[in-house]
Amino acid sequence: MFQKIAKPECLCIGIFRGNSHGVEITSRNSARIIDHVEVRFCSSYLNLPMADEAKIPVVGLFTGTQTLYTPLRHWVINERASYAIETREQMEGLWKTLGYKKIAVIYPDDAFGAAVLDGVKSALKTKGAEPVAAGSYPRQTVQFKACVRQIQKRWSW
Repeated sequence: MFQKIAKPECLCIGIFRGNSHGVEITSRNSARIIDHVEVRFCSSYLNLPMADEAKIPVVGLFTGTQTLYTPLRHWVINERASYAIETREQMEGLWKTLGYKKIAVIYPDDAFGAAVLDGVKSALKTKGAEPVAAGSYPRQTVQFKACVRQIQKRWSW
């Protein structure tokens, strides 16, 4: 446990004890750090709502997850565009540059996959279109044969 003393100044905190991407552990350790160290900014691993409340900038994250953008987080400086922006640009390239008008989506069955699917749907909606088919596969696997078959059945060649 931490001993309560005068808060030392800390310019940057990286990965530290208990970083397992679990909300409970992250929240508990974030509270300990915020309570015991004068944090000027954090390079990773801090509960975002706690960082917002404490007005601690979180700098240099390399993920496009929507939780960094919605709600608007004034204290997050990300290195990467959101998945929605990345997907929009990819759809623009397929549609405009390569000329593909029929687009199917195969995505992992997780939050990332859902964000990609939403991004594709949103981007195609601006063109008056929608995916011709979509199918998911179990996260962190290569078990996508059933998904491909499902898309092949829906897609009229």
